[in-house]
Amino acid sequence: MIGLILIDIDGTLVGARNQVPPGSWTAIAAAQASGRKVALCTGRPCAGNAVAYARRVDPLAAHVFQSGAVVCRPDGHTVHSVALPPLSYARLVGLARAHDQPLEVYTATSVYVERPNEHTRAHAQAIDLDVIEGDLLALPGDETIVRVQWIVAWAHWPIIEALTAQDTALQISVATHPDLVETCFSSVTARGVSKASAAAWLATHYGLGLENVAMIGDGDNDLEGIQAAGLGIAMGNGTETVRRAANLVVATLNHGGLAEAIEAALAW
Repeated sequence: MIGLILIDIDGTLVGARNQVPPGSWTAIAAAQASGRKVALCTGRPCAGNAVAYARRVDPLAAHVFQSGAVVCRPDGHTVHSVALPPLSYARLVGLARAHDQPLEVYTATSVYVERPNEHTRAHAQAIDLDVIEGDLLALPGDETIVRVQWIVAWAHWPIIEALTAQDTALQISVATHPDLVETCFSSVTARGVSKASAAAWLATHYGLGLENVAMIGDGDNDLEGIQAAGLGIAMGNGTETVRRAANLVVATLNHGGLAEAIEAALAW
């Protein structure tokens, strides 16, 4: 039986203009009433409107943020995190400076930017982030860096991806945002850190195995989680790669796909 349902945010729970389709919250409440645990599993940080969604799902539960690098409650209390290797981080900052590309830097609850531009500003506005500007190699000493994110035009991404991938200590995952379709969002975490690794950690936290987990998502950064879960569900608006890998493909976000996915998880 599925005991834990993990839900991606962008393209799965939330569509354009941060709209949650009717029926989604009702389906989530029904899953919880049946005794299942429900949590978000997102590339977003534990900040901005992602926290509001997490509170709405379950204010006391642990949710997966930062593409699996952080598991925390909506109040910001971190129960699990994995730091980015310091040498790798310094190299990434060097790449950003050399290629004049923006890099967002994340701790468990804060985000920093050294070279803000139209992409980073639009992203911050879209997900209600408070961004701190400054030297990325001179962050406060008590801050642990868990993830960075390239925010670049799709035309620039292949070059940046190739340079980032040269470091075998890193893991790369690519995502999109419904309101910023011309922008590539690429999370970089420590090798082995993904939504799948966080799903495994959270399942163990609740005394479950991955076979008892349903993962619902739409983007390529959901792929490993969908493949690892006992029930992997792709939204109808998901990428072809995700839809082909899933056990089940449901309707699109705007046509009640999330509610359909949750109903399927309860019947699995």
